[in-house]
Amino acid sequence: MKINIKTSALLISAALLLSGCSIFTKKTFVIWTDQPAIISYIENFNTSQKSVKAELVYKKNPADEIRKTRVHPDLVISSSLNSIRVIDNFAKTDSLFRKNRIDSSIFYSRLLSKGMVDNKQVLIPVSFNLPALMFRKGEVSYNISNFVLNEQNLIDICTDLNNKNSSLIAFSPRWNSDFLVHIAALYGASFMETSSGRLSYNLENIEKSLSFVRNFINDTNRGIENDIAFEDKYLYKPAENLIHEGKIFFSFTNLRKFYAISQKERINLNFRWTSKDDYITANEDIIYAGVPKHAENKKGAMAFLEWFFNHETQQKLMESARDKRTRSFGICMGFSSIKSVNELVFPRHYPLLVGHIPPEDILNFPEPHPVEWERIKKEAIIGWLYREAANQDTEKDLGEVVSNWYKLNPEY
Repeated sequence: MKINIKTSALLISAALLLSGCSIFTKKTFVIWTDQPAIISYIENFNTSQKSVKAELVYKKNPADEIRKTRVHPDLVISSSLNSIRVIDNFAKTDSLFRKNRIDSSIFYSRLLSKGMVDNKQVLIPVSFNLPALMFRKGEVSYNISNFVLNEQNLIDICTDLNNKNSSLIAFSPRWNSDFLVHIAALYGASFMETSSGRLSYNLENIEKSLSFVRNFINDTNRGIENDIAFEDKYLYKPAENLIHEGKIFFSFTNLRKFYAISQKERINLNFRWTSKDDYITANEDIIYAGVPKHAENKKGAMAFLEWFFNHETQQKLMESARDKRTRSFGICMGFSSIKSVNELVFPRHYPLLVGHIPPEDILNFPEPHPVEWERIKKEAIIGWLYREAANQDTEKDLGEVVSNWYKLNPEY
């Protein structure tokens, strides 16, 4: 029997319909991410409904790659997406809020605003990380606030400890290079990007932070030579070991790194958020979700976002991670962007966080940083801050260091 072209087309269409497939509806969408936790989130999403399936593609640096690609994903979940040179690649997501598919009031308002362009929501924050100082649990002889430590608290406690024990250095700003960047930011370094997308900063305020660091080393730690000698003698061990041994009192960390410490070591540790002027400033590595302008399946991506940004969904994701005994922490290794998840769910999973969830009104979130921020921070800024912290006066101009880095990296 001969079957003409028209009959063949009808038979194929019928077969597609009977099989539940459609030539008019894309049944999968692609997520680019560098976040391991997204694997589990995709598994949960795919089993929660049958309309569309998410597929994961790992990218080492999604923010950088989305600027160059010709094959676009449908959703990107990563940090640095709100950089000026990156956010332009994403479509508006404000329809999710206008149509009440997601309630904007569930988010930290200052955090949500960092994903806006011209007062229109483009990126939606997923999670954020907070800086902290960790110390040995049970150390109650000092007036350590139940919530935060500011720079004066740090000076007072460390000075007293160092005076009581000449072989001890309770803490040094130079021990963790990230602390030098953090304290600069607290003093108003204003690391952010210019309208052209390159790094800008407030050098005067960076100098103020260096003055704090130098005075701390000279006055509290009895000079840079003593500071360096102690570092060379003891700091080959992990900070948590030195705290347990009583060699040091404080170590700078953040929420993500603190919960990456093994349970055996962490059980005897405590922490406080670092603050200045009664505000806690989040780290710059905020995780965002965005739908590229050239995504083929925006509808699928939006369905995932609607499912994900929900209190009950995130509660189930955290319960799933606990039941599977994964090393994952919180939401994408940080606090959720949803207030109620942090306030109600986190304390049940992480008892040490009981009484330590910061209220919204004391949280600050940084301005967008250049897409190259992590590289320029590690390859130029940290080294400069570390060297200058050991000098009495600034010897080399930061502008020259940054300019030289851009010359060596013309792609930025």
